[in-house]
Amino acid sequence: MYSFIPQVADVLDQHHIHYSEMLEPDHITILTDKLMRDPGFSADNKVLDLFIDDQNKILFIGLLRIPHENRRKNIGRRIIRLISAWAEHHGYTLFIDSCGESCYFWSKCGFNLIERRYDFDIMGYGSDRDYLKERWKFGETIFSETH
Repeated sequence: MYSFIPQVADVLDQHHIHYSEMLEPDHITILTDKLMRDPGFSADNKVLDLFIDDQNKILFIGLLRIPHENRRKNIGRRIIRLISAWAEHHGYTLFIDSCGESCYFWSKCGFNLIERRYDFDIMGYGSDRDYLKERWKFGETIFSETH
């Protein structure tokens, strides 16, 4: 159903990023064999952590992180384009929680601030903030379950 997953895998393959997938009906995780350590994050090997609410048509990106040696090659931006194109085509709203300097990356990818929750900036994909705020009522459930 989530046709962007093979496309994301192609992007990772193109950059020689070894990965494995954990696909569940409401949770997609892509892991790499590299342990990544970044300020504000626990050390782990997650490249993508995506939570799905098919009933309300919400995709929530819990994490997108590229191994250090592959950064600054637009890999993250390409992955976001694939996911956001799929979401738009299928009528899903895409949300993320962001903090610190990653807000700049997300805004360059087309995300806009909706609200500040705890120490996170909740951002939605698209330019219609009123629409995103209305849709966030459904996204809050995923946020509260994952934090």
